[in-house]
This record gives sequence, C-alpha cells and structure tokens, in this order.
Amino acid sequence: MATTKKAAGAPADLRAHILNCEDRKAEKVHIPQWGVDVWVGVMSVGDRDRFDLNVFLSEDASMRAWLVAMTALDAEGNRIFSDEDVPALVKKSGAATDPIYVKAVRLNGLEAGAQEEAAKN
Repeated sequence: MATTKKAAGAPADLRAHILNCEDRKAEKVHIPQWGVDVWVGVMSVGDRDRFDLNVFLSEDASMRAWLVAMTALDAEGNRIFSDEDVPALVKKSGAATDPIYVKAVRLNGLEAGAQEEAAKN
C-alpha cells in the first residue's frame, strides 16, 4: 500500500477529527398552525438507513410522515417524534407538516438529482 503525505493543514489524527466533528446542522422553522418553532435537522447515517428501509420497503409508508418524524427536533436537538408517532403524523395537516418536510428534503439532500450532484464533488 502506498503511503500518502499529510495534506497541509490536515489534523494529525484524521479519524478522531472526523468522528468528533459536529456535521449535523439544523435550521429553525416556525409552524403557525401549532404555534411553535421546530428545528429541522440532518439525519445521521443510521437514521437515514432506517428512513430508507421504512419508506422504500413498506407498501403503506408515508414518506412525508417518516421524514417529519426523523428530522423534527426540539431546541436541544432531540427528536420530537418517535417512530411510533408516524401513524399519528399521517393524520396531521399537510399545511403544518410541509414546512418541516420541505426543509428536511433540502437539508438531507433528498431533492431530485442531489445525490448525483454530490457524487460529482
């Protein structure tokens, strides 16, 4: 295996640097129908895998409800909804959940073509 030179400015312990780096941002969105602000966050790799499994391998899954459940956070960064809340979220107003859904799609790179574009970079 060829050795590589350390890039200028690269941390001495790249693994530790990456694992300790906070790379999951969140953005606040106001939901007037509920009278609250909700933070919408980037899913972890594990959450993204669970989201994909629940949405794409289930015949009755609601992508919108699952995405809201997986990405809606309180001010401390904790999930507001559990996986068990998805059936109840399906019954909530689309007008209330759409701002969370739209922001989650953008933050998590779920728009059409986003993954292909990221692969180019």
